[in-house]
Amino acid sequence: LLALDLPVPQSDSGAGLLSFLGDHYGEYLAFFISFFVIAAYWRGHHRVYRYVTDAPPRLVLLNVLWLLTVILTPYATRVIYGGEDISDGDFPWRFGFYALVQGFAALTFFLAERLLDELVARLAAEDRAARRREVFETRAEAARRGAAAAEHVRRRGGERRL
Repeated sequence: LLALDLPVPQSDSGAGLLSFLGDHYGEYLAFFISFFVIAAYWRGHHRVYRYVTDAPPRLVLLNVLWLLTVILTPYATRVIYGGEDISDGDFPWRFGFYALVQGFAALTFFLAERLLDELVARLAAEDRAARRREVFETRAEAARRGAAAAEHVRRRGGERRL
C-alpha cells in the first residue's frame, strides 16, 4: 500500500528513468523511511504478541490505536518531506507532526505491553495459587488416608488383643 503513492516513471530510456528518479528522490526516500519504520514496528509487535491467544477489550483498543499510527506513518513521512516547494520555516511543524505520530505510536505500544505484562503476572499468580491449592489438597488427602490407615491398624490391633 505504501507504494501506491509513488510517482510512476514516464520514460522510455534508462537516462530518462534516472532523471525521473533524481527529480523524485524525496518521495522515494520517504517511502523507504516509512517502510523501515513500519518493519521495525512489525518486528516489535511480533515479539510482544507472539503468545497472545485472547485479548481483553482494552488491549484490543490499544492495539487498534497503535495500528492507526502505523497507517499514519507513511503520510507523516510524506508531510515531513513536503515536496520541493516548501520553505525551511515549514519544517518545524512538519517534523512536529511526524514526531507526534511516532510519539503516539510509542505510547500506545508501551501501554499495551504494560497491560500484557500485568495480565501475565495475574495469570501466573492465579496459576501459583491453583498449584498451592492442589498441593494442599494432595497433602490433606494423604493425611486423611494416613489417618484412616492408622485407624484401621488400631482397630485390627485392638481386635487381636481381645
